[in-house]
Amino acid sequence: MPENKDVCLGLMTWREIETRLKESDIALIPVGQIEQHGLHASIDLDSRNAEGIAIRAALAAFKSSKPVVAPAICYGYSDLPGLRDYPGVFSLRGETLVNLCYDVAFSLIRMGFSKIIFVNGHDANPPFIKEALRRLTKKTGAFCAMSHISEMNNSAAEAILKKHEMPLDFGHACLNCNGVRHGSERRFHGGTLLRQNRRANREDIPSDSCRNILSCMGVP
Repeated sequence: MPENKDVCLGLMTWREIETRLKESDIALIPVGQIEQHGLHASIDLDSRNAEGIAIRAALAAFKSSKPVVAPAICYGYSDLPGLRDYPGVFSLRGETLVNLCYDVAFSLIRMGFSKIIFVNGHDANPPFIKEALRRLTKKTGAFCAMSHISEMNNSAAEAILKKHEMPLDFGHACLNCNGVRHGSERRFHGGTLLRQNRRANREDIPSDSCRNILSCMGVP
């Protein structure tokens, strides 16, 4: 069975990366954010979720594709009313995030990875990631795509809420302090920093959260 060290670029030497490039041209880039997530969860939640799901997807596809996961881009965009004034909220400028995503992906393309998939864990990031994708595709011709976690597991979150006869109202952990989606993902990916006495008891998001990413890699 493959382990994290088999897919995480940050755990590899340059020689191991050189060898992997002879076997695969697929790289995943987790993108998250550092910001408040209610009273029950740590501020690095989005980044850990994105990285955890990217690693699970890479492990699931290892036999057929041997993709790699780049070190996560942990900062994103949160310069939004109602969010930016909380302690613990960091925010890049939009153009900074575009350039950061572009430069990280361009570095991977320059190494030899020709299929780049951003795995985004923060709802405000997509416009900036999409602009980076546009520039990358125009400049390099590489295949570039984005999987947005919020769009991958809405049906699972709805199923949990229906089971508990709760309103279909979920999303950001601060706006919905039960934190159905964010909290469940964090528990599922091994996080230990949820304040259990400050959140409702919920099941874990099912392991098929990574299906969207696998489809981008051409894995059934």
